[in-house]
Amino acid sequence: MSLYNIDHEIYRILSGFDPESEDSQERLKQLKLEAKENMSSIGRYIKNIRAEAVSLKAEEAILNDKRKVLERKAERLLNYVGAFLGEGTRYNDGVVTFSWRTCPASVEIDDIALLDDKYLVEQDSKPDKAMIKSDLQADVDVSGAHLVTDKMNFSLK
Repeated sequence: MSLYNIDHEIYRILSGFDPESEDSQERLKQLKLEAKENMSSIGRYIKNIRAEAVSLKAEEAILNDKRKVLERKAERLLNYVGAFLGEGTRYNDGVVTFSWRTCPASVEIDDIALLDDKYLVEQDSKPDKAMIKSDLQADVDVSGAHLVTDKMNFSLK
């Protein structure tokens, strides 16, 4: 019997409770004992659920660490093949393709002190590279920064 049903049954007995009736007293004792057993079972179940959650959290951390190791290994191997092939060289065997592609233009800050205040992001006083890039691409002279267009990025498809 569920705790809800036990509680309902106790309420029903107490509503018409006769202190002289031994049947009512005995039934109340049985219901209270059954309720204690149910609560104990539910308590153990909650402990098991919490233990499983802790175990899963630990497993998540282990899997996260393994994922990071594999990601770094793949990146190292990609860099290794890129260094072997040399910049601009392409390799394709029908299954894998190693190739170089030109990265989009990016801004490199030469001297942050020379930048106009409009290029600084206020919260951390750092350069607003998006705005600087936009102005540099529009041939606006920005003291303290220049456009870099010769970066390459190596990829595997």
